[in-house]
Amino acid sequence: MKTTLVSLLILTLFVVSPYAKTTENYQEIKAEIEAAYIPNLVIAVADDFADDLRLGNNIPEELSALYPSAVYEPLSTIPISQEHELLWRKHGLHRWFIVRNVPDLNTSRSTLQSLEALESVDIAEFSSLHFADLTPMDDGNYNVWAMDNMQAYEAWDHQVGRDEVVVSTLDTGCELQHPDLQHNIYINPGEDLNSNGFWDATDLNGIDDDGNGYVDDLAGWDFVSSSPANFMRVAGEDYGPRDSRVWPDIVGHGTHTAGTSASSTNNAIGVPSASWNVTNMPLRTGYAIRLLVIILGAGDAVDFVAAIQYAAENGTDIISISFGGTAYEQF
Repeated sequence: MKTTLVSLLILTLFVVSPYAKTTENYQEIKAEIEAAYIPNLVIAVADDFADDLRLGNNIPEELSALYPSAVYEPLSTIPISQEHELLWRKHGLHRWFIVRNVPDLNTSRSTLQSLEALESVDIAEFSSLHFADLTPMDDGNYNVWAMDNMQAYEAWDHQVGRDEVVVSTLDTGCELQHPDLQHNIYINPGEDLNSNGFWDATDLNGIDDDGNGYVDDLAGWDFVSSSPANFMRVAGEDYGPRDSRVWPDIVGHGTHTAGTSASSTNNAIGVPSASWNVTNMPLRTGYAIRLLVIILGAGDAVDFVAAIQYAAENGTDIISISFGGTAYEQF
């Protein structure tokens, strides 16, 4: 039986690396990247099929006939608390799945129309890429400009931030041991085996010590699960699978935005941040991508959905996402 979903607006990150050079043919570069991008196929199934599909049981015959080898990956996990699960189901979030392992996927509108004609499918969409303007991000000058424009200097006379406030930065990763960030990085007490309050390799034991469904999520989580074309990949970058490694931040944008919101301040190192003492939980949703000599940051909307849910369920007070775009995606 078909039902109506409450829609969410989730956009895909596409930001320019601070190392990318300004170029006159930037619009052409964006068009080439869009043409080479293979989007994720996302569907919302009718409520009657959702729980069985999540368990991998009783895949609707009409879906099996259309995509015999497909794997249906839940867009979000079952919430930890019963209260959150009730809201999750109320808003239809349990019905969204990423359709993986479809050879030679036809990314035209006809594919979506064929799916939406099925009794078991309510909505079918492709995820999208979005681009940001070329913006200089020279660390010191940019942060001083930002602090001045948000009247931070006047605000600091009244409040400089508290470490119990957790900000989740959804971006291209974070250098956890950056000298201006390491003291404000969120450390999950349930995974901090030596209880020293810092990230170190001795805490990573390959076990989900706190039982939240994420192994070794000591300092955030890497939600990237993308497969860009080989010619667009950057050496040393991590394109998946998802794991606890939120570094290296090859693009640099995630480390930069973490510094804007949560770097140690008044310490004679690096740059000032809006709040001197808040705790930064880095959630990696973006990655480096290359077109010729230009390196940019990219991310898929499906990974943002998973990261937002993690942030909401693991103690975040504020979610920070610095990206641009105009596409509307219902999931």
